[in-house]
Amino acid sequence: MKKLFLFVAVMMAAVAFSSCSKDEDESPSIIGTWQITHSEGKEVDNSGKLLDQWSEDYPVFDEHENGFCWSYTFNNDGTCVSKTYEIGISDEDDNPQYYTYSISENKLIMTDQYGDQDIYEIKKLSSDQLILFYHNQNDYYTTEGTETYKRIK
Repeated sequence: MKKLFLFVAVMMAAVAFSSCSKDEDESPSIIGTWQITHSEGKEVDNSGKLLDQWSEDYPVFDEHENGFCWSYTFNNDGTCVSKTYEIGISDEDDNPQYYTYSISENKLIMTDQYGDQDIYEIKKLSSDQLILFYHNQNDYYTTEGTETYKRIK
């Protein structure tokens, strides 16, 4: 009877342990390539006057059917490459931008080669969608917005 009890206890522990590790394995990862699909936001001056407001779906096309969008590729080693695509003109920008990045809690911190940082709040991260919120303020105005990305790789 003691052997049966011990066997059942070991099996229950194994099931509990495997279900915990399975949940961790299934959590979405930012690793991969994400393409912008939507951007919205606003810019106000320090008096509160609205300077600009936008809501755009991407790619954005002009009257000549040329489109524009961008993507971020997040790598396992903490590096990131940003590319701009001009659809109908060229496949992609000749001048990619390189970043290092880190994620702490729900903050994505991207640092460019000059040490300048962009800080985003991760509003949603699933296997196929990434939503980032940003809030930037300087001596003259405040800009805030949300960018929505889809996973393409």
